[in-house]
Amino acid sequence: DRICLLRRGRIVQIGSPLEVYNRPVDVYAAQQLGSPPINLLAARVDRSGQCRTVDAPFAVQLGAAWTDGGAPETVVIGIRPEDVAVSRDASGADSFEARIDAVEPLGPYTIVDLHFGGQIVKAQVGGQPDFCADELVFVRLNRAKCHLFAGSAQQHLGYPPN
Repeated sequence: DRICLLRRGRIVQIGSPLEVYNRPVDVYAAQQLGSPPINLLAARVDRSGQCRTVDAPFAVQLGAAWTDGGAPETVVIGIRPEDVAVSRDASGADSFEARIDAVEPLGPYTIVDLHFGGQIVKAQVGGQPDFCADELVFVRLNRAKCHLFAGSAQQHLGYPPN
């Protein structure tokens, strides 16, 4: 099966639902599939290829291919809720603190709204953890699953190196 995403009468992307979900061509395509929708974080890229979110303590190193003038100055990092881990314990140097805004148990999984950097990021956590609103937790974003978007059309640039 294949789907066709249209925006204002123009084809944006054609592919299987999983292809569009996992490899969206732009922010618009990324936002069309998935519930909860993809999280979008504004970020800046410095000369060393470090991509750091504007309002949150998260960074990814983009690697040599991005540092030779190939990286735009500003990008959007997209991360799906299932690729956001939440824990009461710091899990590595790349985890950071966030405050829980809301918890929505949905049976086999739970949606946790995390407040950091002036915005809400949604995490989809397996099972029924006993998190509660206003609790401080540690968050870790799966770097290998981060999407990078840029330009006026918010085109997909690729993925950070693992």
